[in-house]
Amino acid sequence: MKKQILRSMMLVAALFVTSMASAAIDWTAYSFIGDGAGGGKYTDKYKMTLAEGMAVVNIQKPGFATEAGIYCTFPAAVTDCSVAHAAQGAGVVIYLSAFTAQETEVTVTHANGTAVFTVYYADGTLGGDPTPKPDPTVNLALKKPVVAGYSTTPVAEAVDGNRGSRWASGGTHWSAEHPDQGDDWMYVDLGQAYNIGKVKILFETAAPTDYDLLYSNDAEHWTVMGTYVGQPKTGNTENDYNEYNFSADKISAQYIKIFARQGYNNLAYGISIWEFEVYEAVADNEKPVLTAATIDKIDWNQVTVNLTATDNVGVTACKVVDEANGVNGIYPVKDNVLAITGLSANKTYNFTINAMDDMGNISDNAVTLENVVTPAHDTKPQTAAPTPEVPANLVLSVYSDAYTSLGYDFQDWGGGYLEKKESIDGNSYNYYKASSTAGYLGMALHTTANAAAMLYWHLDIWAEDDMTVDIFPIDGKTEHFKTATLKGQQWNSIDLTLADYTEERNWANVYQIKLAGMGGKTIAVDNIYFYRDPIADAEIPTDAKASVVATSYFTVTLACSAKDNSGFVNFDVFNGETKVATGGGKSEAVTNVVVANLQAGTKYNLSVVAYDANDNKAAAVPVEASTLALPVAAVKPLQAAEDVYAIYSDAYAENHAPAEYNQGWWANPTMTNVVLGEQDNAILYTSNGEPNGCFGWAWGETTTDLTGYNKLHIDLYAQESGSIMLGITRKGGDNITETLDITAGEWNAIDIDLTDQDLTKFFQIGFWNFSTLKCFFVDNVYFYKDNGLNTGIESPAVTENVQKYIINGQLIIVRDGVRYNALGQVIE
Repeated sequence: MKKQILRSMMLVAALFVTSMASAAIDWTAYSFIGDGAGGGKYTDKYKMTLAEGMAVVNIQKPGFATEAGIYCTFPAAVTDCSVAHAAQGAGVVIYLSAFTAQETEVTVTHANGTAVFTVYYADGTLGGDPTPKPDPTVNLALKKPVVAGYSTTPVAEAVDGNRGSRWASGGTHWSAEHPDQGDDWMYVDLGQAYNIGKVKILFETAAPTDYDLLYSNDAEHWTVMGTYVGQPKTGNTENDYNEYNFSADKISAQYIKIFARQGYNNLAYGISIWEFEVYEAVADNEKPVLTAATIDKIDWNQVTVNLTATDNVGVTACKVVDEANGVNGIYPVKDNVLAITGLSANKTYNFTINAMDDMGNISDNAVTLENVVTPAHDTKPQTAAPTPEVPANLVLSVYSDAYTSLGYDFQDWGGGYLEKKESIDGNSYNYYKASSTAGYLGMALHTTANAAAMLYWHLDIWAEDDMTVDIFPIDGKTEHFKTATLKGQQWNSIDLTLADYTEERNWANVYQIKLAGMGGKTIAVDNIYFYRDPIADAEIPTDAKASVVATSYFTVTLACSAKDNSGFVNFDVFNGETKVATGGGKSEAVTNVVVANLQAGTKYNLSVVAYDANDNKAAAVPVEASTLALPVAAVKPLQAAEDVYAIYSDAYAENHAPAEYNQGWWANPTMTNVVLGEQDNAILYTSNGEPNGCFGWAWGETTTDLTGYNKLHIDLYAQESGSIMLGITRKGGDNITETLDITAGEWNAIDIDLTDQDLTKFFQIGFWNFSTLKCFFVDNVYFYKDNGLNTGIESPAVTENVQKYIINGQLIIVRDGVRYNALGQVIE
């Protein structure tokens, strides 16, 4: 009896000692044993360290072993284990019954040596603390349930861990009158409440510029975590994340939400998020230790510093002070690299630096960097670009004072760039100043560049800062680019080999040059030209041919070919002694050369001269070509002016749409004003060979209320029969579309019934999908109020004796006994 009492007392003492010892165990340093065949039964009781080469398979149910245990594997066959076990090959089951203490050290002997590890009994029976500690590196939002106000892509893609997929809200109904409403929001359900320490968001270009982060524990009542105004970072790389930090003891929440009030392009596209991440806060009072700071790079407005610093969680920022120069702030640190931004050019700084962590703990010691001098910074070139040295006979120039150039029109294509033409010592350059961080710019060439015989192309680009630029030749093929790295504050001479563009290219048809990827930086360009190496060649092109393949009112297209030993051949087209067109391509291949700016209804005796890159010329090939004669003018409409809202018509100068703009929305159609008959204006639309073009009239954001106008009239003339789509755009409503079938060789008078249509917010008319119609004329486009009496057609002869009939659905006009149709044509 005495022995039994003594044994119980010893057990109590042992439990007391282990319970006290457990308080010193840092459970965050070890891992719970993973789930397995045991179904997770023991995963809340055991943690362990791992030895080299060791792997835990699972908690093994009784099977090949006599009882349950932790099943581990090792690099070689197991021969012994220091606690009760069962061994089989390179695996061993260590019996759970062997762990009766808080900590058990285990030694396993195998053929290659020994493995020593410790198993911790983390069950409350022995006084352990199995509660996992907060881990600030775990994304709590990853693949958790999400809800959005509206989505055009799956909202789950904002939390899928894939930076290549994104959620887009796709538009908004938010208004200043209802600031708490709108569709541009989403929230994530973390599954339980956590102390929130950080939110990280990776925005696409459609980013919010006035938005809130909010939290809740019921997804109904929300509290603002922070309000943010201004342009966030955008992109989908690791460096593009926006981080929002919060104190560990401030926010406990299950739901985290973003709500946008304003954003890119007035929220026209809503907001778009690649990744939305949430991280748990860690109660942390430990200060970082800053050992050293050394300068990595000095730019005109930024100094990059490499830190030697440690912290229990991580150094995420530094407090940097230079009172004399107005520097006193907190700057981000990533991978122990500090970027001190917002500096001024050509200034000497003396920085005092303290390291900080996410919880605001600041290092006791500081490091001083003295006499840090930023360089000067120019916003445009101060010296001219290098003068080209390639001989002119080897060059095809797009833009350069050194050569005769093709010329171009500047295009910013919505990229937010402005062009300024400036010069230094008489050497001109083009200066592109950015007004946004997105988009691209370029040149639409006045004449297509035939660079088929060239080997290289050259660009001089001055950069305000270090950057990269993507350089595109646009030739009608799929767009591909080469990236050039630019050094800031200097001219960069870039030479690209055409053969390096391994994708299929049509170098004989370069009609645009595009620059992209500058990230809103300012650049200047000069000396853009194609060139080749000199070659010894006196052989004249042979078998030169030329014939007419297409005619229009002001153009003819010639099919030209010739054979040359160089593999390439050029063509000049002459009208008498005047060169009127040029082109070129591969030897023996057919090259279409368009001769433009001709007179309608005129016969021309042209000649085509084939020549190679060394200017060896073949004999001229004569070609006879005639342009099409213009049609007669459309019949003048007679609708009463007070019943008309005209889009385009000489007949209605008073009652006309405001701020008219002809628009070539797609495929670069040509729109030419043509005078027909007696000073009657019409518009000739030419498709430029692209049947899916789109063009028409637009009034920007201005809308017009056309309530009461129940018909739309259009006169349309085409040389070929075919069809075309007409669209009437209403702001905030569905488009009205009609397919118009066109009869060739006559004016088609088209009247579209709009009686049941809502025209309160009309603002565009467009044509597209014009099928086989290579070109056509448009006149007398107007809305009108149809009273059933006025035909809108001017009579062919002035008379008072007029009767009007509808026969088989067709309007018949009888004047002085002669019958006419609605087009004013006599009916036999």
